[in-house]
Amino acid sequence: MKKIKLYTDFNIAKNNIENLSFIFTAILFNNNKNNFPSQPDFGYELVDESNSADFFVLPINWEWIKALNLVEKSKPLINLAKEKNKKIIAFYYDDDDKDLGIDNSIVFRTSLNKSQQRVGSSINFAMPSWREDIKVINFKNNYFLSKKEEKPKIGFRGCSQPIDTFEIIKNDMIKNTNRISYKISKKSILREKWYYDGYKFRADALKVLKNNKKINSDITITSMFGDKKFTMSQNKKLFIDNIINNNYVLCTRGGGNYSYRFYETIICGRIPVFINTDCVLPYDFCIDWKKYVVWVEENEINKIDKILLDFHNSISDEGLLNLQLNIRKLYEEYISPIGFINNLHKHFEHLELLKNQI
Repeated sequence: MKKIKLYTDFNIAKNNIENLSFIFTAILFNNNKNNFPSQPDFGYELVDESNSADFFVLPINWEWIKALNLVEKSKPLINLAKEKNKKIIAFYYDDDDKDLGIDNSIVFRTSLNKSQQRVGSSINFAMPSWREDIKVINFKNNYFLSKKEEKPKIGFRGCSQPIDTFEIIKNDMIKNTNRISYKISKKSILREKWYYDGYKFRADALKVLKNNKKINSDITITSMFGDKKFTMSQNKKLFIDNIINNNYVLCTRGGGNYSYRFYETIICGRIPVFINTDCVLPYDFCIDWKKYVVWVEENEINKIDKILLDFHNSISDEGLLNLQLNIRKLYEEYISPIGFINNLHKHFEHLELLKNQI
């Protein structure tokens, strides 16, 4: 495969080398940051002449460009790309789903909406969210498949709007975080705006799942940072155990329109029960995600239990085991850091195909 030529301006990243986009730390400098093993060649080449580049690339992620007040410093590179009629690539790891306002850009980001994937001359693609504390090495030796039982087992451990008023008191959530407060009235629970709609989606789905006696629900509501009775490392273990010990895991958006838990679930080879809230998933132009998840549209949350039961009853014992293996394989080949970067070129090929179809 012909190497893809990239042009950037590392002066933007001066004194901020530790914040370089992973495309440079992984491809160009061949170091182990972001869990990349030694890799001789990903098929990219850094060029000194802008005219010879296939793409321009911002050297550090957009969230750092904003946080370090480097937007103005980035404009000459952005304007040069526009002058040369070249696409400029940006990476954005954040809950924000607003357009970056960069003309002729290709943005890889964690949070985005399918209905706003194309804005003017720019296009957004989904980028996985990778967590340092969720590594294959932590459980690879104990990795096991979850066998099918008569009732589907679904897990969820994390933050949500309360399922009922009693859980507010039981979990002591008011004391767990200063960022959440509740006012209990006869008719409703009022919440601060920090409690995004995503947490309501979680609560609505959890209520339905919990109330269906044909489903074994393993649900624990905690504060955003876990249960205060446990240390950080203990909370991490409890979180991962909740995923591994169940066939299925509820995965829906939080503050951003994406789910960390979705990626953590497929790392563990478990089946996401995925609520689609106008989402974009990585490589959705070449991966049929409905073959790997229990797919629930936002307007179907009230029947999420029936969708799960229909799926569980339709799949064989062997089929459930094979699906878990295939999910794990998909993670390794496409969603892991090395898998994602190995296949990054498919996005550019996809854009070229779309251009030729117009």
